[in-house]
Amino acid sequence: MAILSTILIILFVVVSLILLLLIMLQNNRQGSSGLFGGGSNSAFGSSSMDVITKMTAYFVAAFLALALAVAWIKSNKSNTDAIQKELAAPVTETAPASSSSSSEASVVVPVETTEPAMAPASSAPAQTE
Repeated sequence: MAILSTILIILFVVVSLILLLLIMLQNNRQGSSGLFGGGSNSAFGSSSMDVITKMTAYFVAAFLALALAVAWIKSNKSNTDAIQKELAAPVTETAPASSSSSSEASVVVPVETTEPAMAPASSAPAQTE
């Protein structure tokens, strides 16, 4: 799952950079060229803006699909990690089974202690004689 996540993130970055360049290449509404400024509008032929506009639309769709895929994989990974940590937690103590029914499963009861692990150190300095 980690390899798929890495591949999707790399693809996401590449599509983002290509989308950035495509947007910069488009003509804006005032008539001047995008990234290179001025010049003629027929650098790639008479219908070049149609091609760049279509490519931009395809890359926007790819960008959105990759964004959703990366988010979905990352959210599933965090859920899976939490479940694995919960399953790996050791069971400390079980309650004894009731004497009335021996076929019932035992219930796991967590035990909480209120005693400190170590006695607190005394704040008075040791006296030497």
